[in-house]
Amino acid sequence: MLDQNNDYSSAGPGFKRRRQRERLTPEDVPHKMKHRPKPYLGKPKSAEHERTKGDKIDISPRGLRARVQRLTLQHESFHDVYDELKRANFPSSAVLCSSLRNETMQIVKLMIEEGLIDRDRLDRYREEHRKDLRKIRQGI
Repeated sequence: MLDQNNDYSSAGPGFKRRRQRERLTPEDVPHKMKHRPKPYLGKPKSAEHERTKGDKIDISPRGLRARVQRLTLQHESFHDVYDELKRANFPSSAVLCSSLRNETMQIVKLMIEEGLIDRDRLDRYREEHRKDLRKIRQGI
């Protein structure tokens, strides 16, 4: 059906939303919705959220770098490194962790190419650490 108004009210994105808004009348608004919620009140935070927020470790940038480097040597994948940081409540983002890990991996690869680090020894070290980590998590 052709619109004879030539006002382009049905054109463009959001037409369905505009049409729905036009149909809404004060009688259609539920009683609860007449008073707008105050956005600054929001939902109260759970006790667990507050506890984990306060348990963050206050650490220097050098300490965080050293921790990521150590975890990079112990774990092969980024997700393992990032999960360990989060489990220990270290204040870091995924981007920060990724950049520190990539820098460390480049240094490790260079040292392997130059023969300063034995690749087999590094693999054994990671396997030993994985076994120790499993024992700790199982409570043995």
